[in-house]
Amino acid sequence: MLANLKLSHKGLILVSVPLLFELIFVFTLAGLLQQAENEVKEENRARAVVTHMHWLIRLFIDAGANIATYAITEDSILKERYAEAKRQLPQELNVLNDLLKDNPQQLKRLKHFKALSNHLIVGLEQAWELSKEHKKGEAIDYLKSLRISLKDLTIAAGPLIEVEQKIQAAAPATQARRRYHVQQLLIAGVAFNIILALFLAFYFNRGTARRLSVLMDNTKRLAEGRPLNPPLSGQDEIAHLDHVFNDMAKALTLAAEKREEAQHFKQEIMAMVSHDLKTPLTSMRGLIDLLQAGIYGELSEVGKKRLTLTERDIMRLIKMINNLLDSEKMEAGKLEMYFDNTSTKSIIERSIAAVQGFADEQSVTLKVPQADISFSGDEERLVQVLVNLLSNAIKFSAAGSTISLDLEKLDGLLKISVNDQGCGIPAQYQEAIFERFKQVADKERQNKRGTGLGLSICKSIIEQHHGKIGVDSSEGQGSTFWFTIPLTQTSLS
Repeated sequence: MLANLKLSHKGLILVSVPLLFELIFVFTLAGLLQQAENEVKEENRARAVVTHMHWLIRLFIDAGANIATYAITEDSILKERYAEAKRQLPQELNVLNDLLKDNPQQLKRLKHFKALSNHLIVGLEQAWELSKEHKKGEAIDYLKSLRISLKDLTIAAGPLIEVEQKIQAAAPATQARRRYHVQQLLIAGVAFNIILALFLAFYFNRGTARRLSVLMDNTKRLAEGRPLNPPLSGQDEIAHLDHVFNDMAKALTLAAEKREEAQHFKQEIMAMVSHDLKTPLTSMRGLIDLLQAGIYGELSEVGKKRLTLTERDIMRLIKMINNLLDSEKMEAGKLEMYFDNTSTKSIIERSIAAVQGFADEQSVTLKVPQADISFSGDEERLVQVLVNLLSNAIKFSAAGSTISLDLEKLDGLLKISVNDQGCGIPAQYQEAIFERFKQVADKERQNKRGTGLGLSICKSIIEQHHGKIGVDSSEGQGSTFWFTIPLTQTSLS
């Protein structure tokens, strides 16, 4: 059954079941806390009722005392005190009404209490009027008659106060009991949630871990070339992943077999290029040299021109074959270097000699530095690099322009730069052109493009000299190809 459940469904169960319990737990806890809060509010309300009842009775007593004293002394301060008491009495009755509005039984008692209060307020006002009219004796006698009303008011307040005091007295025990219930619920809820989470994790992970271990073992088996475990049953993502892994393993095995076949075919092609193409082309070049030397008779001017064009095409094919073979050696890590002491003069003279004819055809002037710097390196390979850079510069330079070589010493490094006045290289291609088969793609260079191997071979040669190669260029403003190598290599052979 577990194998038929998708991982997403298992995850949903692992999340939803504890979450559902947590929601129930939170709502229950919230209910208990709300009850506790209501009990605290009820206690505070009861305390407020008792306080206001006592204060109201105190106001009545103070009001009567102020009237009696004023009737004797006519002190203006007593007049202000009575006015303040008179103002507070209705306010206190309203406060009590708000505090007891949700308790019908207490509200009924308050109604009787308010009637007595209003009657007493009216009596106090009449006594106040008598005192203001300087009828001291009548005012005091009237106040004495109000004692009965004040006594009735006090008696009426008794049941109200008694009920609220009982609520106050019961509140601590009720709140303590509520706190105990909350604590017990918290402990039980946390314990149950831990047990539930562990149970669900064990229930689902037991099968999942076993099936994942099969996948892990399959990865080791694939790496070691051993047969894989039998495919997992079920319809979950792990079973699907196992099926995909098995299909991938079959595809990799098939690809490895095809790759071996392709490598073998590639080796046969390279052998054919090296022996069946390069050797006849070299022989043809030798024959052309004999023809140009007049060994087989004097050629006409047209024949000489045709022979020159043929020689150029053969040289271009030989160069392409050499680049292809060098690229193959570079990929296999077999591009050998033979370091020895040499000089920039030797390398530059050989490179210029190799490209001078091409430069004359393109009407391009080559400017060579006079300085000579000694260093260690593979002279043949560095000539190959410089010839490639000069050939490219000539190829993309306009007739009448100048290509200059610069030499520079930089902290134990030799820097050689080839500066042209050509069309320049867009910024997005300035790193890519040093990769295999990568060239600048635009209409201006469409008819001058090569194999895309020359610069990548140059990069490999310079890097094996522990150096760097790069280009600084702006479109329409020419290019400067440069490379730096240490003046002294780490090993000479």
